[in-house]
Amino acid sequence: MEMEEILAEVLETSTEEVENPDIRDRGYIYWRLLSEYPDETKDIVLSEKPTLKSNKVIFDSALVEILVDNIGMISSVFH
Repeated sequence: MEMEEILAEVLETSTEEVENPDIRDRGYIYWRLLSEYPDETKDIVLSEKPTLKSNKVIFDSALVEILVDNIGMISSVFH
């Protein structure tokens, strides 16, 4: 029963007191899932998560310097 009280407090805080919309929305989602589908929520929350991969593009430093110098111009967007 203690864990349920802690979870309720966390969800209440995340939905009513937190200003970050991502955290607030996630709190609402978890609260709704737990209210409607408690067994399925456990499967969702405890499921294996995919490995995140970075799609980071590394630009040549000379190119970055040119783009920064021209950041206010449309040419930097088209490049």
